[in-house]
Amino acid sequence: MRKIKKMKKYLILGFTTMLVSVFAMAQIPKNGLVAYYPFSGNLIDSSGNGYNAIQDGVYSFALKTTDRFGNANKAYQFKTVYNKKTGATGSKIFCPIYNIGGVNPDATFSIWAQVTSDNVSKSSHSLLRRTAGSNYTTTTYTAFGIEFAGNYTCYVGPQWFRPGDVSSYFQDATPQSNWHHIVYTIDSANGKESLYLDGRLDNTSSLSFPKSIGSSSDPIYLGYFFDGKLDDVAIYNRVLDSTEIQALYHIGGWDSQSLPVKIINLTTNTNGNKVDLGFESVNEINTTQFIIQHSSDGISYTDIGALQAIGTGTNRYTFTDIHPTNGTNYYRLQCVEKDGALTYSKAVSVQFTVSSNQLSVSPNPTKSMITINGSHIASLQVINNLGRVVKVISCKDAKNPVLSVSGLTTGIYHARVQTTDGRVDNVAFIKE
Repeated sequence: MRKIKKMKKYLILGFTTMLVSVFAMAQIPKNGLVAYYPFSGNLIDSSGNGYNAIQDGVYSFALKTTDRFGNANKAYQFKTVYNKKTGATGSKIFCPIYNIGGVNPDATFSIWAQVTSDNVSKSSHSLLRRTAGSNYTTTTYTAFGIEFAGNYTCYVGPQWFRPGDVSSYFQDATPQSNWHHIVYTIDSANGKESLYLDGRLDNTSSLSFPKSIGSSSDPIYLGYFFDGKLDDVAIYNRVLDSTEIQALYHIGGWDSQSLPVKIINLTTNTNGNKVDLGFESVNEINTTQFIIQHSSDGISYTDIGALQAIGTGTNRYTFTDIHPTNGTNYYRLQCVEKDGALTYSKAVSVQFTVSSNQLSVSPNPTKSMITINGSHIASLQVINNLGRVVKVISCKDAKNPVLSVSGLTTGIYHARVQTTDGRVDNVAFIKE
């Protein structure tokens, strides 16, 4: 009976560990993922690519420890050991990754770290590192890493360290008390490298020399001469965008108070000669205002109003567009955060038909001249199929104005007409 109970216990623990790994994998970007180490009680590569890591310490091993959520045995603690005979050595983890992908690939390295006070006084400490090994030359750069020596520095170089490639402006007075998310991207195609800290872009630097990090005779190490904790290591063979980096930062709901506001239930309804909009916001902690934007083609948007954010919780807002255009109207929200960051809602559309003063264009198609059939016209614009204004005409309460379009290239255009009462309508025509 005891053996059966013991077996059940191990099965439950194993199943729980598997669920944690699966849950973490469900939250991270998959495209281009080379390896992912969630450290869920083991060193397994959860990407499915088989790059399982192993302990590689000489005098000590990295030990399982609590992660940033306070979960036991879900991160690893590293410690540098100083030996009189051999010098500095210590715990590190060996990742059998010798090829990121191609000769000169793009790459992203994501890692969570909590450094100890021991690190602050030392020269350099590798959270993640690969040396050049036998590939070392003065022109081939296969070494790279993420270091900490008071601040975070990322590099690609001819050997194990090329200081100052892209360093953070970030300084933490008590780094041993705080977990931080570090992401290093190498954008070979555009010649730049970037450092993100805690989900935000901290610094970008130009690549001033060839960066060939594709393959090496040396593997990738974690915690090389490092004192502190590491967790959730992800390696990609492409450059992740800011949205994907934010997703990595918020894995497991970390720092949910800095999540951007979420817009739900954005609705539109016609109300006589107006359009009423309504929406709800969720997680409004850092939001300052909502800017309502309008478009007649779903491509080019203009601001038509702004609402101050309440600033906390979930809230309901309404706005009325008193000058909708004749035809399809597109609306979206631009959400402004306290730090200036902008996010956008999905666009919604509504069909609106003006009950009076219907406008039309004749002849349509046309080769040279068009007549805007309508009255009380104050101004009109001709907009091409790319959303660019190619012609502007000012009128004074005009009726059936005539416009030359002979200089326009063949294609589909929109005449955007504004009447003296402020109403705006769009009428499509074809230029032959």
